[in-house]
Amino acid sequence: MIIENGTLKYLTGTTGGGIGDDGKPVKRSDTWSEAIPCNIRANNRNNLGRKEGTAFIIAAYIVTLERRTGFDPGRIQLFNDEGRLLGEFPVVAIEVLEAVNAIKIVV
Repeated sequence: MIIENGTLKYLTGTTGGGIGDDGKPVKRSDTWSEAIPCNIRANNRNNLGRKEGTAFIIAAYIVTLERRTGFDPGRIQLFNDEGRLLGEFPVVAIEVLEAVNAIKIVV
């Protein structure tokens, strides 16, 4: 059983991108999965990032969700329990937690 405090969506495909027949760039369009309930825990979060006067956040998360077959995302979007986007992240590691029938994702 997972204590849900957010959702994730994973990248299912992309369309477009590249150069069109007229020689102009064509914008890429991403396709995302349906929202999957999960538990999101900050592994590292630093609000002190600053470059050329612009502040930014450095964050890494551990995400736990119910186990599902054939689940191997390359990129995910994380949303908090209010539906606010926390960010889009590449997946660093995926671990199956056999004892609790869950998946742990590190981003």
